Amino acid sequence: MGKAEKFADSLASQAVFTKMDQIGKWQLAILFTVWGILLVLALTLGGTGPSRRTTEHPSLASHDLEGNVTSTTVMLDFPYQWNSYFILQISVIRKPAESLPKLSKQLVKMHVTWEGSPDATGERFRKFDEEHIQRRISCPVNRQYSDYVTIFKMSSITYARYRLKFKWDDLNENIDWIHGVDFMLIQRNRDFAMYEIGWKYSCQAIIVLILAILWFQKWRIQLPLSHLSFEQQWVGILLICLFLYNNPLFVGELYASQLAFAVLGNMFRMLFVGVLLVFWLSVFDSIVREVNGGVTRVPFIRFYVPKIIFVGLYWVLCVSVFSYIMGQEISDPTYDWRTEFGGLTLFIVFTVIFIVLYLVWLIWLVLMSLNGIQHLRRRFRVLLVFHLVNLIATLVGLFIGRAIGLDIQAAEDFLFFHVLFNMYVGVLGFLYCPISDSHINFDKMLESELS
Repeated sequence: MGKAEKFADSLASQAVFTKMDQIGKWQLAILFTVWGILLVLALTLGGTGPSRRTTEHPSLASHDLEGNVTSTTVMLDFPYQWNSYFILQISVIRKPAESLPKLSKQLVKMHVTWEGSPDATGERFRKFDEEHIQRRISCPVNRQYSDYVTIFKMSSITYARYRLKFKWDDLNENIDWIHGVDFMLIQRNRDFAMYEIGWKYSCQAIIVLILAILWFQKWRIQLPLSHLSFEQQWVGILLICLFLYNNPLFVGELYASQLAFAVLGNMFRMLFVGVLLVFWLSVFDSIVREVNGGVTRVPFIRFYVPKIIFVGLYWVLCVSVFSYIMGQEISDPTYDWRTEFGGLTLFIVFTVIFIVLYLVWLIWLVLMSLNGIQHLRRRFRVLLVFHLVNLIATLVGLFIGRAIGLDIQAAEDFLFFHVLFNMYVGVLGFLYCPISDSHINFDKMLESELS
């Protein structure tokens, strides 16, 4: 059977036509070119955007560090009453290096008391709590200042002024090497928060519009839900999950002190990435099944459950770890997850194992489907490349934490993955939008496929 006859047979067996069938190869090339340009533009615009956090060095209300370290008091003022957070980090100033042995890491113990005042003048303070904490300070040999470490994090600012008292003279065996301390205050940048709000809610409005257009088009051509193709069903699921990824509850996360908003925000981001990973496995698995037996619809349990369990276990791990950490930080501002979990080491190990196993599974599916990919229409082969590019970017973002919103410091990190995911699903929504077969020029499609 020649290529023209195979193409005609594939069209005859096709129940639903989409924009993918109507669009020409040059139009498809322009579409993907625009997608690439927008990604580059997102990085460029992000580079000019605000940073996620602001830093300053608060003045010390009182301290006695020359010669004999005893205590330090820090006063923090927050004139804007909105429920953000603040992080206080400390750097230890060493005495002149020539008078001390070489130091790499030192364990420093502190007694911390924190108080809050609703009055900006700080005349009436309410004592919250006190704790004994310890931090391992990294002291490079050629620097007098140690690396900054977090010693206090308040997840919600509810007072106009905070007073923190640090005392460590009777807790450490050897503090002769300490000359002084330097504090750094880190806060959420209000400009970046407004930046996030603008992008997130604009994307949500566009997603709702795309869903409305797809539903209207389905209604206009009288297409039953049962006749939707495998890809069209997935596009609907991805659009709904993408809406959640953009976090409709983000304003609550900014202006309310409830842990639930932050936990739901993390769950939404991880849910979308997890659904994406299941989708890509399903796409290539469907090609393998079609090549091996011509079966495109298989029982849900046999086809989806192994993929959902595999990705779902990692999703549960992520949600559990991050929810636990956030809960501990809210209940205890001196809590440091690095001391309990050994830094990110354990989580990174699980992430690497998950990514490696996922890639092994995916590569096996790709190799098994090579024969089928060769017989796909050209535009669908191009679309598979589009899937793979986004898949690789997502796995890299998952490994470094940016894809699920972790450790984002600059606007380009935030903007790149938001544009990547929103454009990717938006393009799929456009290409798989159902159309009537009366709009299809079959002769032109055949000519485009054979050229």
